[in-house]
Order: sequence, then C-alpha cells, then structure tokens
Amino acid sequence: QAKRGRSISPPASRIRRPHMLTARSASRGLVLVTLLASTRAQPRRYSGRGGGGGGGAPYRRRAAGGPTRPATPRSRDDRGGRAVSYRREAAAGYDEWAEVDDGAAVVGDGGEYDGGEYLYGVSSVLCALQTGRRSATRLLLQDSMVLAKRKDAALVRTAERLAAEGGLPVSRVDKHSLNLLTRDRPHQGVVLQAEALGFEPMPLLPPPPSEGARAVWLALDEVSDPQNLGSLLRSALFLGAAGVLVSEKNSAPLTPAVSRASAGAMELLRVHSSRNLVRTLAAAREAGWLVAGAALEESTLPSQLDRERHTVLVLGSEGRGLRTS
Repeated sequence: QAKRGRSISPPASRIRRPHMLTARSASRGLVLVTLLASTRAQPRRYSGRGGGGGGGAPYRRRAAGGPTRPATPRSRDDRGGRAVSYRREAAAGYDEWAEVDDGAAVVGDGGEYDGGEYLYGVSSVLCALQTGRRSATRLLLQDSMVLAKRKDAALVRTAERLAAEGGLPVSRVDKHSLNLLTRDRPHQGVVLQAEALGFEPMPLLPPPPSEGARAVWLALDEVSDPQNLGSLLRSALFLGAAGVLVSEKNSAPLTPAVSRASAGAMELLRVHSSRNLVRTLAAAREAGWLVAGAALEESTLPSQLDRERHTVLVLGSEGRGLRTS
C-alpha cells in the first residue's frame, strides 16, 4: 500500500527470516541418507502422505548477548493446556532457541476439550489410531469438510472408521474451533485429542546383532527444533533405522508439531532417551558399535566407513553441532 507517495512496510521486528539451508545441515542430511541407505533393510511403510512443515513454533529473536525478553505468551502450546513463550539464549558464541513455560494453565473452549493434547494432520492422526499407543479421547473433524473434493478422502474415512471401531467419539466441529485447539496449525480438518507421547528411557544401547544386515541407530545430541526432529524421525523410519536415541535434556519434546513434521513417523517409532548420552555412546563403542559423528571439520567420508559394522550415527544440535565432552 502507498499513502501520499510513501511506501508503508511492516516493522523490522515483525519480519521473519526464511529458513536457510546451511552447509552443516546439508552435510548432516547427506550422511544420514548415505549411512541408512547402506543398511539394505527394507523401508517400513506407513499410511499417510509425507511433507510435514508448517508446524514450527513461533520463535522470537533477540541480539546475542542482549537481555532475554520473553515473547507474548501464546494461548496454547504444542501439547495443549499451558501458556508458553519463547526466548533466545546466547552461550559459548552461538545462539540457541529455548522454550519458556510460563506455567499458566489455559482453560479450553467451554471445558469440553480440556485434557490431553491435540494431534493434528491426517497422517499423524491416522498413524496414531493405527498404532494405538496413545489413549485417545475423541476425534474431531471439520464440519465443512467435503471429502469428494479431497485427494486424501480415503485416509480421512479410514481414520473415522478406526475411531468408530475403537469406540472413540467422533465430533463434527467448525474450522474456527479446530484453529483454536491447534493454534492455527495446518490441521487439514482432522484433530485427535489424546494423551501425550514421551521418550522411553534407555541408559544403554542393546548389543550389536550377531547376524543379519547392518544395523544403524540414530543418536541426536540436543536437537531442539521440532521441525528438525520431525524430519529426522521421518527419514529414520523411511530408511529403516534400527532405532532413535536422543539426549534427555535440551531436546525437543515429542509434541504434535514434531508428529506433523514427521508425517506421522513419530507415532510409529519408539524414541528412546538417555540422561547421559556421552556415557551411553562410550558404552556402545566398548560393546562393539561403530560410533560416527557427523561433522564438517576433519571429516571422514561416509563411503570410507566400514560397511559391515553396526553403526551409531550421531548428529549434533543446531548451532554448535556435536559436543566434544
């Protein structure tokens, strides 16, 4: 818009920078695909269409070294039921996003939908209903949904059928209500109210298999962005990883945003956690695992690794990468 010959632009604080693919993230993805593809394991198939994205948290920025100022609390976080804000912390010369829980409970719309969290997206909801790992309360469908015009109509009907077979109430609600419950995330008209998923503790990795194809575990050292975690889970499932292990501290929790970014892979994978990832990896190396960390400096090409040894691929956090101690 223009007024009296002057252009009007939004304040600089409201301009969001587009996500940029860095050399570090590109190399990590190449190593992941190369190692997991060499396992020769059959990829596991699951229902639903891929393509997560769109479910990231609304982060706020601040200059490194400046005062931390929490952003305006949102009405509901990814898990539903608690108000959150986001801040950025600077340490050791790099910036890291951190989620701040304001501790204020949020009352749901009329109390009818209080409790649990709200899983959204056709793929995530369908995979959750297929596995039955979550204790669900109800399935919410957009009342204005016209299945005849949707390419994923068969998947929506399958989700509705699975809910009915499991004795789960199916409610038709308006789009505005779904937007409120999911904080305007891309819910595709399908939302499942269910209990949250958590990490499964694993202080030690299982011993390397004595026979069979090469096994590859994916270890994530403080990956804190839900979009990155979801993308890695999606790739690990598709490429046939033996398992996924994350550090218990400073890792993104298993929220609906992660499930949406993983295209439902989070519902099918059991994500394990370790309280001391460094110690767990050291024990795995002594047990016979080949522990390889993705890095740019002084790196070894994936093709130079022993393709016969069972491997643990370690990826570092956004920003500083792998910890050295």
